[in-house]
Amino acid sequence: MPYGSSAWGTTPFGSRVPLAISAVRATSTHTVLVTLTCLPLAESSITNGDALNPNTWECYTTDSTYTILTVRKVSDVEYELRTLQRFGAMATQHTVRSYGMKDPYGVLITSPYFATFRGVVMAAGSRPDRLPFDLFNDPIGVDGAGGT
Repeated sequence: MPYGSSAWGTTPFGSRVPLAISAVRATSTHTVLVTLTCLPLAESSITNGDALNPNTWECYTTDSTYTILTVRKVSDVEYELRTLQRFGAMATQHTVRSYGMKDPYGVLITSPYFATFRGVVMAAGSRPDRLPFDLFNDPIGVDGAGGT
C-alpha cells in the first residue's frame, strides 16, 4: 500500500493498518453500526473470524447479553449488527466486542477489541426529544398576522 492510501492518509509504504474497532453507534432499537480501522475478512457468514459471522461479535451491558442475529456489510469498514433484543435505555452503556475477527491475511484483531455506545430507548420519566408543536396554527402566516 503506497503512502497516503489508508483511510487517514498516513500509512507509510509497505506497512498496513492493524484491524481494530474504531467506533460504534446505535442506528435503531435493534441495530448498531460498527466502524473498523481497516478491511476485515468478510466473505462468509459461517467462516470463523469473518466479520459477516454473527458469532464473531458480542454485544452486552453489565446485566444483559444481546443475541446477534445478522451482520450486514454497509461499506468496506462498516458493519451493521442486528440483535434479537431491544437495546436498553439511553443512560445504559452498551458494549460491542470481538476477539476472534481476522483481516484478509488471517491476522487477528488488535486492541481496541471493543467500543461502547448508549442505548436508544428512553428511560421512564425522561423528557421526550420533541416537544408538542401546533401544526394547525402557522406562526408566520401568509396573508396577515401570524399565529400565537
